[in-house]
Formats: sequence, C-alpha cells, structure tokens
Amino acid sequence: MPNTPKTNPLQTLTRLAIMLGTLAVGSMAAYRYGPPAEQLAEWLDQGVEAATAALGGDTPPAELVAIDGLPLGTAEESAAAPSLPSGELLADTTSSEPWGTHRDSQVTPASALAPIANAPPAATGAEQTLQALGAVQLETTPWGDGGTLHRAKCVVPHDGARRVFDAFGATPEAAAEALAVEVRAWSVGER
Repeated sequence: MPNTPKTNPLQTLTRLAIMLGTLAVGSMAAYRYGPPAEQLAEWLDQGVEAATAALGGDTPPAELVAIDGLPLGTAEESAAAPSLPSGELLADTTSSEPWGTHRDSQVTPASALAPIANAPPAATGAEQTLQALGAVQLETTPWGDGGTLHRAKCVVPHDGARRVFDAFGATPEAAAEALAVEVRAWSVGER
C-alpha cells in the first residue's frame, strides 16, 4: 500500500464546502451574466447537429469498415461462427514428477554447482566479527577528497531500534577493523 498522507476530517469538509461553493457561485454567475435560456437552447441544438454531422450520424466510423468498403461482419455471421478447438492440458497428469518441476537441458547439475564467475569476496575477519555481534548492512565506501580515506558503516539492531555505527581508515580493511572495535566496545558496555 503506498504511503498516502492521512487527511483530517475538518480538512475534507473544508474542501467539500469550497467545491460546492464554487459550483453554486458558478451557476449563479452563469444565470446572471450568461445568455438567456432560449438562446442557450439554440446554441446547444446547433452544437449537437454539428457533432452529429462531424461524426457521420448513423454511418459506422471508418475504423469499423473493411478496406474494400464492406462491413466487417453482421450479427448472423457472428452467430454461425465456428467454435475454437480446445487447448491441450497444461500439465501431463500421468507424469511422476511433481507439479512445477522444470527440466532445462542447458543446466546440468555439474554446471549448477560451478562457482559463480563474479562471486563476492569472502568476508574478512572484521566483517565476521561484526556479523557475530549482530551487525547488518555492512558497507565500505571511499571517503574524502580523491578517496584517500575509507568509511565503514553498519547497523546493529538493539531493543527494537537500530543503531548506526561508522568508522574511518586508510584502507577498507582498516576501516572495517576500526568499526569492529567500536561495535565491540559498545556491545560490551550495553551488556
């Protein structure tokens, strides 16, 4: 469900009053300053006649007429239309494989177990320490002018809230080590 702001009932009633007031004042102004009813009726009749003439009246629109000028079909033709052949079953009910099993000839068990070409690097000692302390959303990014420093950041859930920690270092590993020291010191003080 999208985040929609909650409206106040007084605000809703105010909007309703403004809309109804606009309609009332607009209709009074049209009655007072608009054309007489007889002239308005003539204008409406002329508009309806112009629209009917522009749309072709009783003739079907051009997109419903075939290229050779004949109508696309009649009610008698549609009543006598042949029935469509029934489709095949989606699944073979006599198969011994469970429903939803899909066999792909391109994927074999050996290729499925092969290592991924761009696998993420293994966790360092500091990252393993942070994960053991309950840290989530670990990230290390270049920091400062030209990326001379690195910032390590993590979030630690605590008593239903989330606490954000960050530390800096000359290398990503040094920043992660400093972050691990900070989180460890905080967790010892909290327990």
